[in-house]
Amino acid sequence: MSYPASSGSPYSAGAPGALPGSPPVEVRSRTAPTILLLSGLVLCVVAAALMIVSLTRLVAVSSSLSPIDGTGATTRALEADAAYGLYADHITSCTVTAPDGRDVPVTTPSGTVTVNGKRQVGTFTTAASGGYTIACASVGAGGPLSNDSDADAYIGDAAGFGSFASIIVSAISSVFAGIIGLPLLIAGLVWFLVRGSHNRRARQAQVAAGRPGAVQS
Repeated sequence: MSYPASSGSPYSAGAPGALPGSPPVEVRSRTAPTILLLSGLVLCVVAAALMIVSLTRLVAVSSSLSPIDGTGATTRALEADAAYGLYADHITSCTVTAPDGRDVPVTTPSGTVTVNGKRQVGTFTTAASGGYTIACASVGAGGPLSNDSDADAYIGDAAGFGSFASIIVSAISSVFAGIIGLPLLIAGLVWFLVRGSHNRRARQAQVAAGRPGAVQS
């Protein structure tokens, strides 16, 4: 009794290690993970820059304070067209005289501004460079303080509500940029590395199958 010749196995032989009927492994584009990685990197750089600017401005105001006599007159060489602040621990009022002998208007802050634990008691702006005379009088719990009392005042960069507000806004923006940017950076890096590993395996499979690989987006 004869049997018809077999046309072959019902299962076709595929590439080594591939399941029958499985789609070919393709090389995929790295565009999407690269965009995600760069977006996170940019946000992290922006966050670091904003934090550095905020800290620099805050340190600049804090380090600018230098002592003057809180119960007498002090002459200081000041720059032209600069805004200065007067600070004190006690209730202190000061007058400022320009190098040419003219009185310089001293503005009393509308609110409380504190730098290094010293309360800002006045601000003024210089018109010319030279020696400015700052005369201060301080009042303590028992009344006006004498010249031999320890009642130092301080002069430094003026610190207004606007400058402090901008520092706070920059710091908050830095935190938010870092919160968003760091996860994006990590996710983009992981995705980029995983995609690279996938593409290496895909190219090896294509070489074993004897066909060039097409890049999929």
